[in-house]
Amino acid sequence: MSSSIIALLKKDQLTGENYATWKLKLNMILVITDLRFVLIEECPPFPSQNASQSVKDGYDCWTKANDKARLYILASMSNILSKKHGIMVTARQIMKSLKEMFGQSSIQIKQEAIKYVYNARMKEGQYVRELVLNMIVNFNLAQMNEAVFDEKKEERREGKDPTVATEGNGKAKIVIKGKYFHCNVDGHWKRNCPKYLTKKKEKKGATNHVCSSLQETSSFKQLEESEMTLNVGT
Repeated sequence: MSSSIIALLKKDQLTGENYATWKLKLNMILVITDLRFVLIEECPPFPSQNASQSVKDGYDCWTKANDKARLYILASMSNILSKKHGIMVTARQIMKSLKEMFGQSSIQIKQEAIKYVYNARMKEGQYVRELVLNMIVNFNLAQMNEAVFDEKKEERREGKDPTVATEGNGKAKIVIKGKYFHCNVDGHWKRNCPKYLTKKKEKKGATNHVCSSLQETSSFKQLEESEMTLNVGT
């Protein structure tokens, strides 16, 4: 193990509450050292005596990478957690156990990632490249979980849309659910409500009547003494 990797592993060791940030740091280390594939790929079967050299080399490559990744993970956690997971054979088993113990929802991870980006500050002796890399990783993580969160909201919203039913003639018909507040009746929108349309028509008629009345009084003339006016019509 190089001294720089050892320093990174010993810094901010996993205690439980810092699981999200610890996992980010560990993933970066495993990617840099070309070991992360052991967390994704299953262990290949033990090669038989008649197996080809490529099969044997593939098995040896995976087991050596797993041993290194396993040691990196154990070295990056507290003594209590390290002792608890030391009996596990593969790095993948350890990560699965830690996820069950400390795994968080995507919303919580997103919040922690955003908090890290906003509060990131240069420390004495820290390289700018290291700070920027950490900020990029956390920002991308927040965006990724934002997409997951938006997708879940979209699914919930789609579940509330009108249901499409099929009539006997094969045409699609939208079945509207819920009550319209104007008449408290299920099965229609405001534009289809009979009570609302009737009331709207009455208001329109009253408006026309007022306009007609105003038009009638828009012209006048001075009557002579003993003259009178007779209006005919409505």
